[in-house]
Amino acid sequence: MTRHEVRKNLLSRSMYFLAAGLLMAVLAGLFGPASVAAQTGAITGTIVSNQTGEPLSAVQVSVEGTGLGALTQANGKFLILRVPAGTYTVTAV
Repeated sequence: MTRHEVRKNLLSRSMYFLAAGLLMAVLAGLFGPASVAAQTGAITGTIVSNQTGEPLSAVQVSVEGTGLGALTQANGKFLILRVPAGTYTVTAV
């Protein structure tokens, strides 16, 4: 086998493994956890003081009836992931 034939053979094997890997990634996207995530959303916002309008940090924000929640950051922002589709009441304490 010549050097050119060896290189061509290695490239063919690399392309095969690349194609197999891409196929597995597509199938995982169609049938894996991503399909569950598509049925959820996120709630994001900013908590500010009523008196000053300044952002409030370390405020517990929760989605009633779900057990989901988050703490606000120093800039008052929060993000709650994996919220099932629906209408909710969000509370901040």
